[in-house]
Amino acid sequence: MAERDIRSKIRDGFRQRGWLVEVQHGSAFSGSGRPDILACAQGLFVGVEVKRPRAKGATPAQARRIQKIREAGGLAFVARDAHSAIRAVELRLRGELPYMSDGLELDLSFLDEVEAQAKAEAPPEDEPLIQSPEELVLE
Repeated sequence: MAERDIRSKIRDGFRQRGWLVEVQHGSAFSGSGRPDILACAQGLFVGVEVKRPRAKGATPAQARRIQKIREAGGLAFVARDAHSAIRAVELRLRGELPYMSDGLELDLSFLDEVEAQAKAEAPPEDEPLIQSPEELVLE
């Protein structure tokens, strides 16, 4: 898939969720290393550098900009597909994606374990949260 197609899918996914999105078009005036997508999701500043699945990683300038965004409290990463990029922002908004301090590539491989743990801790869907009226009695 071409980088522009991935970028468009990320942009559309962010907009569908009501997040403010700006797609950057590189030029001599845009500054070196600026992420392809800048967004604000419920107050969270997001920078996404989009790369094709088998393309090289971020340039040194892009890596520095990603790190600066992270140091300022934002979420920034290299994304190679739209689903992972959208999911990463959603997880961060829910507090389930820790602060990313090292590594530029978006790595969501830990999610299977996180989701399995969340399912294990959640009550079964067919089981009521309150078992009996006696549980409502306050002492």
